[in-house]
Amino acid sequence: MADDVLWNEIEARSLRGRDGVDLHALRRPGATGGEIAALTARFALPLTGTYVDFLRQSNGMDLYGIPVSGTEPDAETNADDWLELCKRRLVPFHDWGNGDFDCLDLTKSVNGEPPVCFWNEEMGNMFPITSGFGRWTRMATFEVQTHGFLLHPRDYLDPRYADAQGVYESIANIKKTFFGPGADAPAERFVAPPRERRRDALLKWFRARR
Repeated sequence: MADDVLWNEIEARSLRGRDGVDLHALRRPGATGGEIAALTARFALPLTGTYVDFLRQSNGMDLYGIPVSGTEPDAETNADDWLELCKRRLVPFHDWGNGDFDCLDLTKSVNGEPPVCFWNEEMGNMFPITSGFGRWTRMATFEVQTHGFLLHPRDYLDPRYADAQGVYESIANIKKTFFGPGADAPAERFVAPPRERRRDALLKWFRARR
């Protein structure tokens, strides 16, 4: 599917959120060549692929309740965290609101695309998710359509979602992956932000761009 078709289909579709509220994909004006060049200059590596195509069409987006950032950190994003990830040659495009991010890993390439990874602040480590931004967008859209929201990896510890399939199913076995086989996950570690906080952050994000 051509990328422009992907974005147009996403924008035309509405999904039903977990609270029964209709969710939409809200695009913004596209980034200028100078804005994309300034972002690329942070990495000393080329920034290519679907994410660049996305930026040209929409410099940031509310993807059915999921804030996707553009060439600059969002108003609710800790700029120091964002810049620190850039120094690691990661392009942070989705801030979970608790120090965790979804990023593009510019040190790797899958069919010409930087793959998507999940950066966990508490662990100080990243975990591969999928082959590129376009695929992440499709997977996230399908997950919202299925569950009404995007599951954080920590959510898989909830019995209601223990067997769920989604964007982060590759790290769904949280107990084994992060704490060792048979271990009980300490509640104070690897904690997802409350859903109310995510919703409030999204509203502030959108209002700041009006």
